[in-house]
Amino acid sequence: MRRWLLACSLWLMCVAAVPAHPVETSCISHHHDIRPGDTAVALARRDGVDAHAFANWLARAGDTDRHALRSMRPGDHLDLCIARVDGHPATIGRLRVRSDRAGRHRAAQEPTVASLVGIRASVVTVPLAGAGASVAHPLRSQVTVTEPLPAATRLASALADVVGRRPVVEALAAYAHHVWHLPATLPKDSHYRLAMLEDPRHGAGHRLAMVALEAHGHMWRAYHYIDAKGHDYVVSAHGRGFEVLRPRHPVNHARISSGWGWRIQPVLGGREFHRGIDYAAPIGTPVHAAMDGTVSLCDWHGGYGRVVEIRHAHGLRTRYGHLSRFAAKLHPGSRVHKGQVIGYVGSTGLSTGPHLYYEIWEHGVRVDPLRHAPLTVAARLDTHQRKRLRHLIASVQQTS
Repeated sequence: MRRWLLACSLWLMCVAAVPAHPVETSCISHHHDIRPGDTAVALARRDGVDAHAFANWLARAGDTDRHALRSMRPGDHLDLCIARVDGHPATIGRLRVRSDRAGRHRAAQEPTVASLVGIRASVVTVPLAGAGASVAHPLRSQVTVTEPLPAATRLASALADVVGRRPVVEALAAYAHHVWHLPATLPKDSHYRLAMLEDPRHGAGHRLAMVALEAHGHMWRAYHYIDAKGHDYVVSAHGRGFEVLRPRHPVNHARISSGWGWRIQPVLGGREFHRGIDYAAPIGTPVHAAMDGTVSLCDWHGGYGRVVEIRHAHGLRTRYGHLSRFAAKLHPGSRVHKGQVIGYVGSTGLSTGPHLYYEIWEHGVRVDPLRHAPLTVAARLDTHQRKRLRHLIASVQQTS
C-alpha cells in the first residue's frame, strides 16, 4: 500500500509540473528598407539570426519565399519575424518582401548598385571617363557578398537580376560560352565582379562596363564598349568579341499576321514553311530600315513584288517585300540608316492583301527575325575604337 501511495504521489507531482499550455515562442518583427548592397542574410544577421540558422530556414523555404528574395531590390522593404527561445539560437519565423516602385526609383539614383542575393559578387561604380579624360578621384563603392552560388545558376540570369534584362546581358552570356568555353550553368565555385559606369544617358544613370568572372580558379574579363554611334560591343581587352545588333521593327505599331514556321500558303494553298514575318498594315504605311546598311536590291523580284534588300555588316541582309512603292531617290548603292524610311506597305507580288513581308538573312541563311533580335555577331574593334576602349579599361582599373 505504501509503495502504491508513493507512486501516485510522484505521478501527481509530474502532472502538476507540466504546464496546461505549451510555452509560445516569441516572434519579434523587424522592418528593413533595402539599401544598395543589402542582402537578406546580412539583415537577418543584424537581427540576431546566424548564417547557419538562415541556411536552415532557406533550405526549408518554399518557392514563393525564394522567388521573393531573388526579386528583392534596393528600395523594397523586408519584414522579418524573428523567433527566440531561451537557450536556442534565433530563427526566422516569417519573412516577407514588399516591392516598392517609388523606393526602387529613389535607390537607383544612389551611387551603388546592389548585388544579387545569394551570389558571391562585387559591384563597383565609377564615373565615366571620356576619351582623353582621366579620373583623379573616382567615386568607389564596393559590395561583397560571400554566400555560396546557388545550384544551376545561369550567367545571363545572374547578371539580369543585377543590371536588368538588356541585350548586352545575353551577349555577355554568349561571349562566356563561345570565347571562355564555359557552360550556360555556372560552376558552383564561381563568383563575378561587375563595374558599372555612371552615365546619365543610360536609364537610371549607370551602365554595365565590365564583367570579371572567376571559375575553376581562373579569372576572365569582358568589357561592354559603346562606340561613338551608340553601337554595343562585348569584347576582350584587345577589342575582339561580339557586336550586339538591335534591329528595329520595320513597321511601327503593326500586327504580325503570319510568323515564322509552317502554315497553309494563302495564295497557292498547301503547306509551306514561312521563312519570314508578315506585318499587316494599310497600304502606304512607311517601312523603315531595321539597321544601318547599303541597298543591294530595289526592284520587282518575283513573288516578293517590289522589294528592297539591304546589306548590313557581319554577313547580314534584310528584305522588305510586297511594297507599293520605294522611297524617293532610293537605289542600289544607297546608304541607309536604322529607322530611315525605305518604302511603303503594299500588296505587290504573291500577296492576298496589304502587308510587309520581312526577312533576315545571316550568311546566306534566313533566320527567324523575332528569335534573333538582338543579333550577336563576331566583331573586332578598329584602331580608333581600341584607343577609346583603353580609356574605358583605365576608368575601370582605377577602382581596383
